[in-house]
Amino acid sequence: MITSIRTRLMLGLMLALLIALSIVLMASWQAARSELASVFDAHLQQSAAIMMLWSQTEPRVGKQLNEDKFRAELESLLPLMTGVYLRRQSGDASSDDRRELAYTIVCDMPQAEAVTKQCLSVASPNAPLLLQQPAPPGFTEQRQADAAATLWHIYTLRDNARQFSVRVAERDDVRRQLISNMVRRQYGVMLSLIPLVGILVWFVIGHGLRPLRRLSAQINARRNDLLEPVATSAPDEVRVLVDALNQLFHKLAAAFDRERRFSADVAHELRTPLSVIKTTAELAAARATTAAPTAAYSEIVRQCQRASRVLEQLLQLARIEGTQQQARQPVDLAVLAREVMADLSAQAQARDVELVLLTADHSSTLAAEPVSLSILLRNLIDNAIRHCDAGGVVSVAIRHQPPWLMLIVADQGPGLSQQQREQLQRFMQANDTLAMPSDLRSDLSGYGLGLRIVQRIATLHAAEVELQAAGQGAGLRVQVSFPGHAA
Repeated sequence: MITSIRTRLMLGLMLALLIALSIVLMASWQAARSELASVFDAHLQQSAAIMMLWSQTEPRVGKQLNEDKFRAELESLLPLMTGVYLRRQSGDASSDDRRELAYTIVCDMPQAEAVTKQCLSVASPNAPLLLQQPAPPGFTEQRQADAAATLWHIYTLRDNARQFSVRVAERDDVRRQLISNMVRRQYGVMLSLIPLVGILVWFVIGHGLRPLRRLSAQINARRNDLLEPVATSAPDEVRVLVDALNQLFHKLAAAFDRERRFSADVAHELRTPLSVIKTTAELAAARATTAAPTAAYSEIVRQCQRASRVLEQLLQLARIEGTQQQARQPVDLAVLAREVMADLSAQAQARDVELVLLTADHSSTLAAEPVSLSILLRNLIDNAIRHCDAGGVVSVAIRHQPPWLMLIVADQGPGLSQQQREQLQRFMQANDTLAMPSDLRSDLSGYGLGLRIVQRIATLHAAEVELQAAGQGAGLRVQVSFPGHAA
């Protein structure tokens, strides 16, 4: 099935052109045959008039007639009475034969009287016997009494005063071949122009489809979060498509605005009660006198913290999803990592975890969106702190391995098995709502949404995320490789 508009238009136009040309050729063929037949008839009439005028200069009664001389002089008139015979000779393709008119000059008086008065009677060598038979003046058609039954077109011109007639004839098969050759040559030129017309039509259609290509390029160059109307000058047919796209962009923008407002409302409505529940539980735990209420209140606090963290990650993921291109600027990855580690230092001290930044003597600058890159670092380091054993070390290393700039975050926690790492890798890279593996779902061992956010941000920066064992079977190492950094 042909899916190209250009090809469809090309084939449709060429088919319509061939149909129209076929109709024109058939109609013009009939018209050309009629017109050329009229021209040949006029030529017969002219030739007969010339022969009549010439024959009137010869003596008739009482004078000696030199028939051989008259025939020779009449033969000299043949160039004026012959047309070019367009049929090529089979032996010599470069020479043209000439069609010869058959003619007779016959006496209309009785034979005895014609001999007495020396009435001229002359016939061309190719004249058939039917030309010597009496015939009415004007145009007639007669068939020769031979095996081929050759049809002759005859014109008879009579001199009543001198009582003789001039008859000029032409073979019908020769005339038809002449007409066919002329028409074929004319139509051959017309048919040979069809490929040129096809090329011109191809380029004209391509020029006409330029607005569609410009519109496609303009839409492809837009960021996914840019839903402003498309502003482009286009023909009326394309304008309908542009208007439909602008309406779609308007609806999408309204839908995204509703989604953002909903996310903001959900965040506001959930954060406040979670904070209140957490604070109340902390106060109740501090005032409790027995161990059971204290443990219950501590569990409430822990679950509130977990719900707050999940809520924050969901909001981050909602903001990042749907974003294809962001404004890039040079970002020093080492400086940004140092800032994020400073923000999380209190959390690390609370869990008795040491944060270490390892950098080499090379540039760690890359073209990135600083806010999303900060979210990526925060999620990686936060996950590492949460899953690192007390007294352990969370290391953040930045290494240069052309053409990659690699960010490596490793912890000294219990780590994951190879099967668990593969399951988590598939969960991170899934485009659908693939469920989190059951054995990685708990708050203590789950990496989940944080790494999904990391994968999404890495994809926006054309980076690759890989989960590895930290070494000696303990801990998890997450490596993010950024391409094409600025040296």
